[in-house]
Amino acid sequence: MNHSLLQVRRLTKHFPVDGGWLRPPRHVHAVDDISFSLKAGESFALVGESGCGKTTTARLLAKLEKPDAGSMLFDEQEVAELSGPALKQYNRDVQMIFQDPFESLNPRRTVRAILRQPLLNHDAAEKGEIDETVVGLLNQVGMEPGEIFMDRYPHQLSGGQRQRIGIARALTLKPRLVIADEPVSSLDISIRAQILNLLKALQAQHDLSYLFITHDLGVVRSVCDRVGVMYLGEIVELAAVESLFTTPLHPYTQALLSATPVADPVKARKRRRIILEGEVPSALDPPTGCRFHTRCPYSEKRCVEEKPALRELHPGHTVACHFAGDVGVDAAAD
Repeated sequence: MNHSLLQVRRLTKHFPVDGGWLRPPRHVHAVDDISFSLKAGESFALVGESGCGKTTTARLLAKLEKPDAGSMLFDEQEVAELSGPALKQYNRDVQMIFQDPFESLNPRRTVRAILRQPLLNHDAAEKGEIDETVVGLLNQVGMEPGEIFMDRYPHQLSGGQRQRIGIARALTLKPRLVIADEPVSSLDISIRAQILNLLKALQAQHDLSYLFITHDLGVVRSVCDRVGVMYLGEIVELAAVESLFTTPLHPYTQALLSATPVADPVKARKRRRIILEGEVPSALDPPTGCRFHTRCPYSEKRCVEEKPALRELHPGHTVACHFAGDVGVDAAAD
């Protein structure tokens, strides 16, 4: 792992909501002032509950949404300022694997047409060699021999096969960063391990960097190097995966880990489950101070009044909690 391929600084995205009669417009605080970096060849994960802002962050990086504020540096170039050939190169370098392979594939196009289109749009292969390139991509993602799948439509494929097509499409332009938005959550458990092993093999083969968007901590521990935990639009903890699993510092992270299944029944019986009370607050009106204070078992007056800053408690392990290190829970998923 070398330099930082991607640097995200104070990224913010709010979505306006019409207030209606006699009410001013409000905003959904989807992503609020988040910062993280991703090294070349690294797998970084953003985890958290549904609605915490993970997918919005992915869409911002893929330029499917425009940020309201903040900076996204890719290879030390500001993404928002790219245009012309530089923007076209960024669109080649950053590709996305979507959560639902059936929804993300055009049902009226064959596998051949789906994989040919990016190659044609970017002049990424000689016209006489495009079909050969498509067959090679299919073989790489485990759909061998590729020739027999070329003229099939998405509805003629299984869920796992459709996701393999989605992965092949992401590889067509030889990207440097692949954003994987819940890439296995819609698949059967028996298929998930195959897809994750495929992604790890492709990373080694093509020197890829991954940004995983997931709520599944098992996926994080299996394939990722570092992880950022999001809650209600903010990052509350950043750490190496093993450090996070063995020494979770934020109460929200501890609660997430306590709900993660453990294969060892003896450890499972000894571990104390943390049940968070209350509902996740609305992103239209997030709480003051620490946004987790409405559900936190350790909340005090300071948490309501003062927003905690991300601070480094251990090398490479930062947390946004006033009392991190003072509250310990046996929640690690060993």
